Amino acid sequence: MLKIEVKRGDAVVRYFNVKQDGDPVDISDWFFRLTVKEDLSDPYEDAVIAKERTPPHDEPSEGKSSITIKGEETDIEPGAYHFDIQIGVPVETEDGDEGPEYHKRSKKGIFEVVPTPSQDA
Repeated sequence: MLKIEVKRGDAVVRYFNVKQDGDPVDISDWFFRLTVKEDLSDPYEDAVIAKERTPPHDEPSEGKSSITIKGEETDIEPGAYHFDIQIGVPVETEDGDEGPEYHKRSKKGIFEVVPTPSQDA
C-alpha cells in the first residue's frame, strides 16, 4: 500500500507519471482529484483535504503532473488518514460548461500526518 508522510503544517508536492503498458499517456485535458479522509468510504464533502489538479499539467504529453498541498491544509490532527487520487475527463454539462467527470480511482493509500518536534504528539 502506498504511504504519504507529511509533518503537520508542512507543504507537500506529489509528482506522478501516468503510463499505460509502460508508455506515457497524454493527459492534456485530464483532471485529478486527491482526497484525504478519515475513512476511505467517507463522501467527498467530508474530506479533511481535497485538492483538484486541472490542466495545464507539468508535461502533459509525457503523462507528468503534480498536486500541491499547502502547509495550512496539513495543519490537522496528527494521525493516519486514507487518501485516494481519482482521474477525471472533461464532459459537457447541461448548461454547456465543460467540467470533469471522475470515473476511476488511480491510487489509494495512507496519508500520515506526524507532529513536528515542537508539537505535542
